[in-house]
Amino acid sequence: MVVLGGVLADSFARTFATLTSDYFRFIQIPEWLFGFLGATFAIIGIFIPKIAKSLSQRFTPRAHLLIIVCWSAGALILLGQAWPWWGIIPAILTMAVLSWTDFLTSRELNKIAASSQRATILSVKGLIFNLGYGLASLSFAGAVAGFHQNGQSEDEAFHSTLLWQPALLAILIVIFALWSRRIPQPAREA
Repeated sequence: MVVLGGVLADSFARTFATLTSDYFRFIQIPEWLFGFLGATFAIIGIFIPKIAKSLSQRFTPRAHLLIIVCWSAGALILLGQAWPWWGIIPAILTMAVLSWTDFLTSRELNKIAASSQRATILSVKGLIFNLGYGLASLSFAGAVAGFHQNGQSEDEAFHSTLLWQPALLAILIVIFALWSRRIPQPAREA
């Protein structure tokens, strides 16, 4: 449950991370600012584990994962608005998902895995995360190509895909929420 919930949030956020330059151009950010924005994302990422640790102490892993994937969906909805300049804010929210998900999944897997198995489990987690990222990237690229073949310009196809992505994630969130209810949850930390 921890790995699949993490993949759900991570794959969409990582796909966006791959496309940040295209997104910034689309929302009319000058290229000379890209490096500064990347540094801002990194600085904000320093504070995410502290917030994630606090949430881990208040919520079960399932609830915490659902918070992350809903946050990710909300950020993707805002990204789809593609506001010139103001679109940086949902970009920051989306990028925060990466360090937040990594912290939570590693923390939960370290709690449940025997020390002799941790390296293997974390390696498998990395493999599954990469597969999820690959599938999300392929679906994004396929959607852009499909919209472009239906007569949209490249920019219109990119924007249509940004608008389409949250709907796919919402469907996957519902499936994950229903499926994860069947798995017993450990108690919250004290």
